[in-house]
Amino acid sequence: MWYASHATCGRTCVSPATIGIALQAADCDSRPIVSCRDDLGGSFTDDPTAQALFDEEVTHAVALCVGDNMSMIDVLFEVSAANGCPRTLAVPAGVAPAVVTCLKARFERARWDCAVPLACGSYNTGHGD
Repeated sequence: MWYASHATCGRTCVSPATIGIALQAADCDSRPIVSCRDDLGGSFTDDPTAQALFDEEVTHAVALCVGDNMSMIDVLFEVSAANGCPRTLAVPAGVAPAVVTCLKARFERARWDCAVPLACGSYNTGHGD
């Protein structure tokens, strides 16, 4: 069975950074750069783009932090990045404070090789990119 697929090479965040939650990134340059491939333990495609890997990092963090705390239908989480480090986090309305705290903790210590050339990573259960 063949599934429709597409490769995204880069995107900008849909949610303005001004409404995002600021993440601590002052220590970005001193954080070790982690390989997205090693961090995730694999990918759904043989040769994923940096954008696909960054999006998978965001998806993995959301899945770990959300758990059963909210419906995952038609939601968008976005993380803006610079130099591989997450800078802002945009979450859907109504997300539990514990989920935001968990996401902040995960992103504020991250620096990924796949995110170095990119501006935005996302987890989107809605339709389209």
